[in-house]
Amino acid sequence: MVMQVDEQRFGGIGRLYGREGLQRLADSHVAVVGIGGVGSWAAEALARSGVGEISLFDLDDVCVTNTNRQVHAIEGSVGKAKVEVMAARILAINPACRVHAVADFVTRETMAEYIVDFDYLIDCIDSVAAKAALIAWCKRRKIPVITTGGAGGQVDPTQIQVADLNKTFNDPLAAKVRSTLRRDYNFSRTPGRTYSVPCVFSSEQLRYPKPDGTVCQSKSFVGEGVKLDCAGGFGAVMMVTATFGMVAGGLLGSPVARWLIERNRLPVQAESDNRLEALGQQERRQHAAATLDGNLLLRLLTCVLLVMVLGFWLGDALEERLGLVLPSYVGAMFIAIVLRNLDDRLGWLRIPDHAVGTLGDVCLGIFLTMAMMSLKFWELENLGLPLLGVLFIQVAVLLLLTIFVLFRLLGRNYDAAVLCAGFLGHGLGATPNAVANMGAVCEHYRVFSHKAFIIVPLCGAVLIDLVAIPAITWFINAFS
Repeated sequence: MVMQVDEQRFGGIGRLYGREGLQRLADSHVAVVGIGGVGSWAAEALARSGVGEISLFDLDDVCVTNTNRQVHAIEGSVGKAKVEVMAARILAINPACRVHAVADFVTRETMAEYIVDFDYLIDCIDSVAAKAALIAWCKRRKIPVITTGGAGGQVDPTQIQVADLNKTFNDPLAAKVRSTLRRDYNFSRTPGRTYSVPCVFSSEQLRYPKPDGTVCQSKSFVGEGVKLDCAGGFGAVMMVTATFGMVAGGLLGSPVARWLIERNRLPVQAESDNRLEALGQQERRQHAAATLDGNLLLRLLTCVLLVMVLGFWLGDALEERLGLVLPSYVGAMFIAIVLRNLDDRLGWLRIPDHAVGTLGDVCLGIFLTMAMMSLKFWELENLGLPLLGVLFIQVAVLLLLTIFVLFRLLGRNYDAAVLCAGFLGHGLGATPNAVANMGAVCEHYRVFSHKAFIIVPLCGAVLIDLVAIPAITWFINAFS
């Protein structure tokens, strides 16, 4: 239906966007869900822009405490339904506008009834669960949607910006919505991916009220008895504990293995296998005679980049066709395993093992260096003694498990000690930490443990990343 445009009221909009743009605004139907501190201003802006049809959704009434932030909270509107007050205000701005006031909350149960066909929808809900459900509903039905982050606790409007929901930062509400979308609605976990959902958010550090009437930028100083309307927490705790584990895994693995070897006076010799020993001797001869030139390095890097791209496409395909959300590197690992085995059999690329090993050493060094450089030990001071206690208990339990249980189960020999170093590196850090720990032990004693370097990477990279992660994701999707 073509709406008649009031040139006198909205001529300024026409001079800004053109007559055709003004007509498109008049023919548009936009929904605003949540008529509060953000939604009321959004609805006002839509009305003053000449939008011809607006739907408003909210069940709350206007409260006197809304006066400081909601455009419809004025004398005489307190106690009335927000959508009714806002609808009357819109009609006072543009009598020709068709306004639909729905005094109800939009939830997972009511979306099928209310969210049907809009040209655009503005999400101004402050509930994480409802916000995520609404975004997922709109995406599945191809309804264009724009969402908003938290507006409380901020004073600097110059830090407000618009970015894809998957690329916002320093906004706790947007972060929680993003996490819920990934967990409950199979949205991509890949950092570089976009959700095609614009989000209005602020990068400003939150301000928290203190009991004495002052404000602070740390929630830890708020004190008891003070309730915050907006979601709290900065999301840095997980990163601190993860990096703590990385450091602990790298520092403990090799010393524990050496202590086990020397305390038990173990003979420094690995269990031999004729086939493995023959392969090892062949590899050492090839490594001694091999050189890594520019051509070979370029060929190897090209293969690595190709595997990364194909793995990324594989992950997207699994997500779109099966709803299986995997870490971005898992698809690349699948492709790399297939490519390496085919190349060993058919000799297409002819990339020698020593080149792969050298590049692996370089990448391992870069990984460990970046992990150390990104540490923020000063963030630990605000976490308190309970969290540090949990971290130290975790380290202590793994140490006791390694020394008194795992070492004995693995045979109480040199291979077992090297495997224990890998276990600590993986348990407190990641597979690269495990490989680095085992390499340090073998280099110190100049005896290579074939068994350890087969078992630990196989379990840490193949069995866990390629089998456990897809299996866990499938079960979550199947039974959630």
